[in-house]
Amino acid sequence: MKKTIFIAIPFLVLFGVLLSLTLSGIINIPGLTPPAKPKSAAKSAKSTAPPVASTNPVTNPNPPPVSGAANSKAVATPPAALDWDTGAKKIAAIWGEMQPADLVKIIPTYSNPQLAKIFSKMDPSQVGEILALLPPGKAASMSKEIEQEAALPSVPKSQS
Repeated sequence: MKKTIFIAIPFLVLFGVLLSLTLSGIINIPGLTPPAKPKSAAKSAKSTAPPVASTNPVTNPNPPPVSGAANSKAVATPPAALDWDTGAKKIAAIWGEMQPADLVKIIPTYSNPQLAKIFSKMDPSQVGEILALLPPGKAASMSKEIEQEAALPSVPKSQS
């Protein structure tokens, strides 16, 4: 029995190490090693990530251009225009399912113009509940931003 344990434990450890090295891509075993991702695609995926929450969608609608070695070999294509209205509708739909007390916790990570665009797509009664939970100064500034957002003329998608 002891002889079996002394043989089985090192074998299992060796098998585990070999399997983890194979699955991580350090050792290449056909059929077991996952396919490698191209390095240029990984770099371009990072550069085409959506803008951070503090970016003002009204003043900065386009992401910064891609720079570096990955861009020198790639064919130059113009960046896709972002549809801020569709993004606001999707976030509004998600926030519509959340409790106002939970939303108040994540609202500080958004700029006032972003919040105004999202709030304009939400149910007014829920927006009122959210504004009631905010500090008075923030609620007043948000109300002004929502008013400005509502006063903007709507632009057809073909012109944007």
